[in-house]
Amino acid sequence: MECDVKNVKRLAIIGTTQIAKSHVDAARKVGFDVCHVAGSKNSKTVESFAKLNSISNAWSDPMALATSGEWDAIIIASATGSLAELLQCAMKSNNAVLVEKPVVLESRLFDQFHGSTDKVIVGFNRRFYAAVMEAKKFVAERSACLIQLHVPESIMLNSGGEWDYSRVKTNSTHAFDLLSFVTGGLHDLKIDSVFRDTKKTGAVATARSNRGDVCSIVANWNAPANFALVIDSGDERFELKPLEDGVLYKGIEIVQVGSSGRRTYAPKKIASFVEPNDSNVYKPGFLGQAQALFDLTNGESSAVAATLKDAKAALLLAEALIGL
Repeated sequence: MECDVKNVKRLAIIGTTQIAKSHVDAARKVGFDVCHVAGSKNSKTVESFAKLNSISNAWSDPMALATSGEWDAIIIASATGSLAELLQCAMKSNNAVLVEKPVVLESRLFDQFHGSTDKVIVGFNRRFYAAVMEAKKFVAERSACLIQLHVPESIMLNSGGEWDYSRVKTNSTHAFDLLSFVTGGLHDLKIDSVFRDTKKTGAVATARSNRGDVCSIVANWNAPANFALVIDSGDERFELKPLEDGVLYKGIEIVQVGSSGRRTYAPKKIASFVEPNDSNVYKPGFLGQAQALFDLTNGESSAVAATLKDAKAALLLAEALIGL
């Protein structure tokens, strides 16, 4: 099979979901020729996905595509259970690979990946948010910070009456990775409390960043709240709530309410950081992530993109918080 466009970077994608389409759109924007696609083995949707997205070559076998050598970069955005096997095959090419998180569902399984791990990007796209980059800069420019991460993940009871924590591994790892990324890494994790009953579950943990900042994690499962990362330093606060939007506060403003003498205290907003206008067209963070993959095809690694080591660290944190 040949791609239609010559002398450009050939991209293959495995996956036919909406996330896969978001990857395709971003990849084309940064200059890839998206010319191969596969779904699950003998997928009934791959032909229609290829047609709708103008992809010239539809493969019935994702493993065959992963090992074909007919691409310069590949995005693996298939079902979670198939990510690891496809990644192992794709890594043998020594070409650039972007694999969706969490890659595997048990941290010990990361040990199976050998070889060109420096050619692998893991799909923690939130690292590329404009607000997240500002949060990282905020921490770097201050001598000490107090950092709080709130994780109100939705969990449910399974058919056996036990809590199902799978979303903590497949979704909350985004937040755990952001905490590590913004702070430069964590150590000395201590789980202060874990409580479970039929109504509420959760965990509270503390850790130190690699430079010594105090970090707390409140895993308030099922709470009616947004994910949030809050960074305090002196009279300044940088807040990501939700994680897509950043606000910088400095100092307190005292507001008189009516004639009753009651006063309220509100932080003074200094600046806001939101995704650029193209986030209405492209999934937030996907353009930056696609650019990092494109650069990797030229041998240029990204200081922002997540590695397999980063993904393992996020999953280890998830496992600790759910008591595994």
